[in-house]
Amino acid sequence: MGKFNPHFLVISLGNPGKYYETMHSAGHLALLSLQKAIKNSADASGASSPGQPDFSPYKRWKKSCQASTGPKYTLLQSPTLMNVSGDFVRWAWNETLKGHGVPPSDLGLVVLHDELETRFGVVRTRQWGTSHRGHNGIKSIYQKLQIKDYPGAQWARISVGIDRPESRDPENVADYVLSPLTDQQKMAIDTEVGPRVLESLNQLESLWRTQLKDAT
Repeated sequence: MGKFNPHFLVISLGNPGKYYETMHSAGHLALLSLQKAIKNSADASGASSPGQPDFSPYKRWKKSCQASTGPKYTLLQSPTLMNVSGDFVRWAWNETLKGHGVPPSDLGLVVLHDELETRFGVVRTRQWGTSHRGHNGIKSIYQKLQIKDYPGAQWARISVGIDRPESRDPENVADYVLSPLTDQQKMAIDTEVGPRVLESLNQLESLWRTQLKDAT
């Protein structure tokens, strides 16, 4: 129990197809940026391994998803529509547990998603079980996956801000989250957000190590 050497499963939420590069899919683009940040971090430390392989199709789910599995991080883009993310996240969590042959306490789950009301590109860590803030993807996951069923599990959310429209009308908000990201916004996510997410992951790991130490 004193040793905490987890593997991390990081799953991004978004929408497929023509909605892939929209505001609501900022989590997917942030995950691509995270992969590069992990790889660059490994290269900078002089590691001989690539640290985090490029994304490639993973076909064990009923819909193919993009995946990158490295020595410490498994990165998956949910292939489902945002509002029904729960089934995939539950499957991916259980599949990764089985694949690594570890107890829930040795696999950290982090869901990466967009967030309205937060300045574009701002990265924040959210405790698991805190308010979904109207995010239907998080609602779906909360309904399908219960942390109480996995003793010792450490789960969290990391959000990426996408601002919000001036109007609070639900139709205008829906149009906004499904609007295409500009080239400038995509570049900002690609170059700036990934390192921020990696920093959040490192902070989460330190927090979870401290919590385990205090509990033993």
